[in-house]
Amino acid sequence: MRKKLKVIVILIFIMWTAIITVSIGQGIVRLKKETRKLAYQKAQEIFNKDYSFRKWVTQHGGVYVPATEKTPPSPYLKGMVKDQNIETPNGKELTLINPAYAVRQLMKNYENEYGIKGKITSLNYLNPLNAPAPWEKEVLQNFEKNAKEFVEFVKIDNEEYIHYVKPLYISTGCLACHAYQGYMVGDLRGGISVSFSLANSKVIEKENWMKLVYNQIFIWLIGLALISYGYYKIRNDILLKEKADEVIKTNLQEKEILIKEIHHRVKNNLQMMSSLIKLQLLENHNNELIQKSVMEKTLNRIETISDIHEALYQHSDLKEIDFGKHVEHILTNLLNIYSEQKKKITASIQCKDIFFNINIAVPLGLLVNEILTNTLKHAFPNNRSGEIKIVLEKTEATVYQLIIEDNGIGISNLEDLENAATLGFSLINSLAKQLNSKIKLYTKQGTKYTIQFEL
Repeated sequence: MRKKLKVIVILIFIMWTAIITVSIGQGIVRLKKETRKLAYQKAQEIFNKDYSFRKWVTQHGGVYVPATEKTPPSPYLKGMVKDQNIETPNGKELTLINPAYAVRQLMKNYENEYGIKGKITSLNYLNPLNAPAPWEKEVLQNFEKNAKEFVEFVKIDNEEYIHYVKPLYISTGCLACHAYQGYMVGDLRGGISVSFSLANSKVIEKENWMKLVYNQIFIWLIGLALISYGYYKIRNDILLKEKADEVIKTNLQEKEILIKEIHHRVKNNLQMMSSLIKLQLLENHNNELIQKSVMEKTLNRIETISDIHEALYQHSDLKEIDFGKHVEHILTNLLNIYSEQKKKITASIQCKDIFFNINIAVPLGLLVNEILTNTLKHAFPNNRSGEIKIVLEKTEATVYQLIIEDNGIGISNLEDLENAATLGFSLINSLAKQLNSKIKLYTKQGTKYTIQFEL
């Protein structure tokens, strides 16, 4: 699930990055188009200005200006118009300039001031200065085919320029200079050409698309943060669910194992109880008190096995029990049975944080039960006071040692514990063998059992 989530998040990250990248690309393209659109509008405005000025000059049949070195009389008007050159009453010489002459001077000044080039051009020109450039010639030829305008963006010396041209048509005022060329009103005369660099516009464009990129990166980072937050939030939820599922799975596995083993465990414990009862029956007990004592011992052993199962099922992992608590329970039950000694016997248990599975806990619990039963029954006769110590500790990585000792009267006439004839000692030996343990018995100054076993 986590791998699948990671793949999904990576795909979302790639898609989000692609969306932002496309958005940036589209934004830059849009800004480029906007720059060209503004340049186109500017070119139209310049054309309209030049066309209006030319129309005004045409309407007045030309204008007189002082004849100077920069504005000499036009040789192309000589003999075509009357009064080309006149003198004012005060002796100042004036010369007539036609629309083309006036517009050309206006455009020259405009170019010097603002870097915007413009001119009147024609395929049938009078002044060589109005001759079309190669690209203008092609445009004028297209105008003869009824083209309405021309616009293009070109690179010149690594700098972008706009070329804009619109056609000029003969009006009545134009015939004064061009009638002899065979023109009539409404004929195509040429065109007004406008050219300028987009350098300044490109600077603004770059500033705008840099702002766009920064804004999009900021949005991308916000999206990335939200994706990351969502990923870690969902991943943590998945981890919690996986842990919960693992706990459920473990519990189910444990319960499955428990169900499979329950028959085996119950069968073994019933066989053990059956064997205990049979051993007791082998002894001839005619006395009712003795028979009662035998039954009490048997019931106590059964209760010891029952307590182990109860402790096991109450434990959280169903695998192990806290053996220290189990020993406390065994001792409490036995002291209640031998209640007449309860107030005079003190007991101490040192067995903390030691856990065993049922295969160890049952025989070891019965072993503790048998030793404590013998101790309470025989070590302190005549209501004698005394002390019992129980110590269970780990001596090595897998080795444990159980010590049960008392300060009672001790055991007499016992030379070999393994060959002891009584049922209690026989049971102790049998249980010790089940644990593969070494058992030692010390009978001086009380009784001390030392049992070592390895898991």
